[in-house]
Amino acid sequence: MYFILNGATFTNHIGTIDITTGTVTPPTGGGSEGTDTPINPPSGTPVPINWIKSAYYKCTDNDITKYTSGNETSKKFWATQVFTENDLPVGSTITLTTTGYNIRKECWISATQGASSRLSAVDGPTTITISADDWESFDYLAFNLSKGSDMSSMTEEEINNICYIVRP
Repeated sequence: MYFILNGATFTNHIGTIDITTGTVTPPTGGGSEGTDTPINPPSGTPVPINWIKSAYYKCTDNDITKYTSGNETSKKFWATQVFTENDLPVGSTITLTTTGYNIRKECWISATQGASSRLSAVDGPTTITISADDWESFDYLAFNLSKGSDMSSMTEEEINNICYIVRP
C-alpha cells in the first residue's frame, strides 16, 4: 500500500482516504487501480519528513550533523532529518509500505556522541514504533531508507509513497 501524506488525506494507488471522515475517493485513469481493499490509515498526526536525497547517516560517527553523500553507495539511500523526542514522542510510528526497501534507525546519545553500534536494517513492509526505551537511551534519532540499488532518480513524492511517519 502506498500513501502520499497531504494534510488530512492519504493518496495511493487505490485513491484518496480522508483520515478525518474515512471517505475513500477512487483514483481517476481506469486500469486496475481502485480494485484493492483500502486499509485503515494510521491514527495520529502525519509528521513531515525533510528527506535528504542520496544520503545516509552512520550514528557511530558521533556527529548528528554528518551524513554521507556524493558517492556511489549514497545513491542507494534517502535519509530523514534528525528527530528529537518533541518531534517523535513515544508511540510515533515510521511505516515502510513496500517490499524491496529497508529502514534503519540511527541513534545518538547526544549531538556529539553516537551509539556504540548500529541497529540492523529492517525490511519492508514494516512499522517501527518509537518506545520509551528509545528516548531513555538516546536524545536524537534519524532513519535511513534504502533499496540496495540506485534511488537517486526517485522523487520525494515517490519516497513519501514508500515511507511515512505518524505521531500520536
